[in-house]
Formats: sequence, structure tokens, C-alpha cells
Amino acid sequence: FKTAFASESDQLITLKNPLSSEYDTMRTSLLPGLLKTAGLNLSKGQKPLKLFEVGSVYFLDSSGKRKEKAVLSAIVLGPYELTPWKSRGGEYDFYDLKGVLETLAEHLCLKLVTSPDNKPYQELGKSVRVQVVGGRELGYLGQMTVENNAVGDLGHAVYALEVDLGTLENSASFQFQSIPKFPETYRDISILVDRSVTSQNVADLILQTGRPLIQAVTLYDHFEGKKIQADKKSLTYALSFQSAERTLSDDEVNPLFETIVQTLKRELGASLRE
Repeated sequence: FKTAFASESDQLITLKNPLSSEYDTMRTSLLPGLLKTAGLNLSKGQKPLKLFEVGSVYFLDSSGKRKEKAVLSAIVLGPYELTPWKSRGGEYDFYDLKGVLETLAEHLCLKLVTSPDNKPYQELGKSVRVQVVGGRELGYLGQMTVENNAVGDLGHAVYALEVDLGTLENSASFQFQSIPKFPETYRDISILVDRSVTSQNVADLILQTGRPLIQAVTLYDHFEGKKIQADKKSLTYALSFQSAERTLSDDEVNPLFETIVQTLKRELGASLRE
């Protein structure tokens, strides 16, 4: 179990005076600890599970030099919680965890690329290496195998990621901005659109139309049912407007809001929901 997560190119650091034979080497991954915690929670009837840990791992590099690096590890497993955003009966999978990593990269202004991976403790064809555009190795992501002892008797498909925080920090390219001095102004918009129209398309169009005063578009309600047409869905967004130079008045925000409404009607065939 303890050697399953050692990279082929790395070597374990052996302790001279270990507390027990189970802990006679330095850890090379945080995943074994997360999996043990998952097993304990499952035995108590807790599911689903979404766990993460930040910590250091240790190994010998190819030249025999001791190395320490900080990593971020996370696992997900089990059925979705009751929420309108997830299908009933579904379970967390590879794409849920991949979305978490992509959201983190987006906040750090990073572009990632993936390629097939073949680590022995991850399912063949269901794991990828993750790199920052430009070639720097960031980590890996995939489904854990059930054949080896690294997963044990969890009884669920387990998806895991582990990324090098040093690489993440050194690759990030963003600038801090001063906190705005003037307050935000909010508007809600609830529209009916064809089911084929994605919520992301709507949000992108609102942001594009509302620039430069619109700062955020947040979807907080999605409804499909008997109260609306069978081929339609209702989407409700919270819009945030703000200026770095002044407090916005209704005379500035209302015309912009109306422009957004008309653009959604023209481009996506949307209509305001009463």
C-alpha cells in the first residue's frame, strides 16, 4: 500500500528509527491518507465524500538527493446530493473532479493540457497527466483502481487528483487589483429559453453585452416542468454592476439591463419570465 504511490522515477526515503514497519518510509503522496479517511467515513454511513488535503511529500530524485514538495490532493466518490444541478441517481465522476481543477486553473489564469497516463494505481484509460501549457508537469487525475490495496473495500468508484503546488504557484500569471471603492448594484433576470441553449451561452452573452460595467453573472435557479412549455427551461441569474470611478445610478444601469434583455431575445430567442 505504501509503495503503490511512489513514482517510477522516484525512490522512497527510508527512516532509520520508524515507529512501526507500516511507517518506515516517508510519504510520497497524500492519497493513501485520504483513502483511509474515506474508508472510515464510509464505514460510519457517510456518503458522498469530497475530501482534500494540502501537505508535503518526500522522495529521492534520480541522483539520490532528498526532495520535498507541497502538493494538493483530492478525492470524490459516491452519489450526488439532492440538488437541481445534478441528475438523480448519478455519482461523482472524473469530470466533476476535472471541473474543480479547471476552475482553479481559471482563477490563476492558467491553461492546462492533458494526456493519457498509466500509473499502476489508476484505471487504464481513465487517468490523465496534467500539464501547464508550455510543458511544465502539474500532476495527474483519474479513477483509482479497485484491484490493488490502495483503494481497499471502499465499494465506490474513487476519483483522485494530485497537483504540485510549487508548479501551480510558479506558473500562475495574474495581477492583484485594488478593492473597488464604490458599491455594486444588483439586478435579477429570469428568462425562458430553448432547452438546447446552455446556461453558459446565456452567461457569456450577458457578460459580453454588459461590459464594462457588469462584473459578475451568477446562475442561481434552473427550472423545467409542467408550468412552462415542454421544450423550454427557465434560467435565473443575479447580475452585478460596478464602476471603479463612481457609484452607479439607476439611469445608468436600467438602459444597460434593457440592452441585455433585448440582446438575449435577438440572439437566443429568450423571453422574460413573468
